Amino acid sequence: SYRDRKFEHPRIGSLGFLPKKRSSRIFPSSKTFKEILPIYYPYISQFTGLKVASTHVLRISNIVSSKLYKNTIIDEVTLLECPPIEIVGLCSYSFSSGKLVKLKTIKFKRNPVIETFHNFSENSNLFKNFKFSLNYIIKHSVFFRFLCSTFIKTNSNIRKRYMFETDIIGGSAKTKLEFWLKLNQKKIFINSIFHENDIIDTIGITKGHGTKGVVSRWGITRLPRKTHRGLRKVACIGPWTPSRVAWTIARAGQKGYHKRTLFNKKIYKIGSEENFSYYSNSLSDSIIKSVNCMGGFKKFGFINNDYIIIKGSIPGSSKRPIIMRKNIKNKISSLITEKIILKYVDTSSKRGHGRFESSADKFSKLNFRGK
Repeated sequence: SYRDRKFEHPRIGSLGFLPKKRSSRIFPSSKTFKEILPIYYPYISQFTGLKVASTHVLRISNIVSSKLYKNTIIDEVTLLECPPIEIVGLCSYSFSSGKLVKLKTIKFKRNPVIETFHNFSENSNLFKNFKFSLNYIIKHSVFFRFLCSTFIKTNSNIRKRYMFETDIIGGSAKTKLEFWLKLNQKKIFINSIFHENDIIDTIGITKGHGTKGVVSRWGITRLPRKTHRGLRKVACIGPWTPSRVAWTIARAGQKGYHKRTLFNKKIYKIGSEENFSYYSNSLSDSIIKSVNCMGGFKKFGFINNDYIIIKGSIPGSSKRPIIMRKNIKNKISSLITEKIILKYVDTSSKRGHGRFESSADKFSKLNFRGK
């Protein structure tokens, strides 16, 4: 019976995520990066974007061993707007007593490129300090990370710039330093780091729900209706001895606004403003239309920059920053190695039962006549 379920399934939620504490800030951070041999040329391993909304796409199954081979599949996808980021500094690290210690951070406070400084000559104090800092980190550092700034220029209400560090994968210490000197104070776009059919990890902060009880937070079964002193509780929180509450017992507290990492998310499409990939049409859907839905996305607006379409859901609400990085778990399967062939991207209105894909589609179907 249903009453026996509390013995078989006492709670919902893994104890591996304890403590369920509130995140200290809205912008997530990544502490783990993909390891690769230093023989490769260095490249950036992370990018950041803004969560827009969810929609669905139609694609053709490309797995030969599947029964759905060459058939149409509907997948839920998430859209992320990805304005360019800017390289603003360099962080150097070294090991001390077995722990990672930051040695020095080189950062220019002014926006122009180094060559445009009027007082950046060999005899200036700025050049001497810069040269001293470079020699110091070359001598003492073990590895480097880029200090990046989000370059948000959207039409949304977000005007804040977030600072984050990204690891440089591949290359020796010398090549990484040369790589930073080339990219310093320059914009980096999403299509220069990730490509279609790539596998990435996403890091974000989940939607917050405040303080909740044990029924909402852990999904336990309510007590019978006639229970004295409340029924949305845990009946027994432990034995008499030991006289303390075990950490495995469901307790009330914070729900949501936690940092969560999702592994092995597949990129379906990358839209760039520079070329034709910005539009959402495909081989089967020849109508030239924007990726924006009719009337704009709810609680976000319109996408005006580069964007990325990722399979599945991503934690967090709209306008929330999401970090994307190279996958650190090398998993090989037919679903991961499959080449995606998009057939259709839904752009109907998300504020009701949308009928039309674009303004031109609405005009043609309703047979409007101009004056």
